[in-house]
Formats: sequence, C-alpha cells, structure tokens
Amino acid sequence: MSYKPTNIQYSNIHKRWKRHIVLKEVDIHVQGGHCILISGKNGSGKSTLLRIMAGLVKPDQGTIELGLGTLPWKQGVKITQQQVMYLHQTPYLFSGTVEKNLRYVQAAHNNLPIEMEDINKAMAWANIRHLSHKPVHQLSGGERQRVALARARLRSPKVLLLDEPTANLDKDSRARVMELLSSLRKQGVAIVIASHDPIHFSSVIDQRLRLIHARLEPEPSQPDNIIPLHERGASHS
Repeated sequence: MSYKPTNIQYSNIHKRWKRHIVLKEVDIHVQGGHCILISGKNGSGKSTLLRIMAGLVKPDQGTIELGLGTLPWKQGVKITQQQVMYLHQTPYLFSGTVEKNLRYVQAAHNNLPIEMEDINKAMAWANIRHLSHKPVHQLSGGERQRVALARARLRSPKVLLLDEPTANLDKDSRARVMELLSSLRKQGVAIVIASHDPIHFSSVIDQRLRLIHARLEPEPSQPDNIIPLHERGASHS
C-alpha cells in the first residue's frame, strides 16, 4: 500500500478556553513520510492542537495552506478533514469482534467497498489475525491500538494524528506500535504524535517540538526545519 505525499501548513492557530489561552500563534507544517513529536506537560494543549488539526475542534483563529493558497480555517478544514485521521489514546471501537470493526471501515471510507482480502492484509500487517473473532471488550490496550492502526491503514489517511499512543502499554506492545508507525511513515503517511513521554518514539520521529506557555517551539537540540528523509539517505518503500 502506498500513499500520495501531502504537505499541509497550519498557521497562526489561537485557542482560548474561557479565560485560559491554550494555543497562541501556533504554526505546524506536516509532510508526507515525516513524523513529528509534540511533547509538553499534561494540560499544555497537545490534545487540543491535534483535535484542531483534525477538524474536530474549531480554533478562534487560524489558516491552512494546502498548495492552493492560504485558506481561511472554515474553508481549509473541509479539505483537511478528508485527509486527516485522529486516534485518541484510548481508541474507540464498536461492540462486536475485531473483524466487525474493520468491516465497518467500508461504510465510512468514501462509500467505497473494502474487500475481505484488504481486511485480512491489514490484520496480518498489525499482527491481529488471530484476534479476528475476539470481542473487542476482551482486548488488551496494545491490541486495541493495533486494531485502531489496522483500521487507519484501511482508511488510507494522508495524515495520522496520535494522542499518547503508547500510554499504559507494556514494553512489547510499545515496540509493536512503533513498528507499525514506522511502516506507515515509510509508506508516505505524515504522522504527528503528542506525548508527555517522548523517549519511546526516538526510532520513528524526524522532528521534535514542544508546547510551552501556549506556544509551539522546536526542542532546543533539534533543528528548526524538517529535513526530508531522502536528503538524509533514507528511502521510502
């Protein structure tokens, strides 16, 4: 499976909850095949930023650039909502089996049918074929994350936003999630991860940012700009 590369610039994002300024003059540039890690303390605004980028929360101010010129938020977000998928740290799954959850993607994926062969490939990719008939309420946290990632793969997003994707996972489950994220990145998906514990993601990230005092800034030891993977000798597959 391959994905067409994407390039989205979110600019000048402001968000206030009552009297509390959560985000101020936030800019973030996402590119296909790159992984950005956003760190920050709990309550710093990481989840709010991801939900804004996904079009789930409306900012007080902001613009989007998609190669069509700078668009006002209301207009730009209608386009990005078709390209961006947001995964909560506790992915929502429908009642029933793992296979049923993946079959449901067919109804939500632009009304295009998804063949059982594709579902089986997604389950094999996420190493969950042995769980296909297991009720989702019996899954562990790591298994639920892998089901959510298999579902994301079937939906073919251009941008995947993950909110604390390894929270409460054991070492083996974290390692498997990292493998799946690395695979998606190599296939051209733009990935943005929000986490207050960035140490687990060193194997997949290309750029580290942090939210502090409502502003998004590079980590001190990181370059300001994303360095394309092909310029660093990495290759996409």
